[in-house]
Amino acid sequence: MGYSRAMFAPRMQKEVDRLQEEIKDLDANLASSRTSENTPDLEVKFDDVSG
Repeated sequence: MGYSRAMFAPRMQKEVDRLQEEIKDLDANLASSRTSENTPDLEVKFDDVSG
């Protein structure tokens, strides 16, 4: 005897909503940290290998 999907749907939807809110917060934090003055741009340097 299996569980019906309807039993889990409301609980799962609540969890999905919670995670989507968390993702929105993380996105906002990422965007603000990218634009902040104290975050230096990453600079990639390659060694000169043309001996």
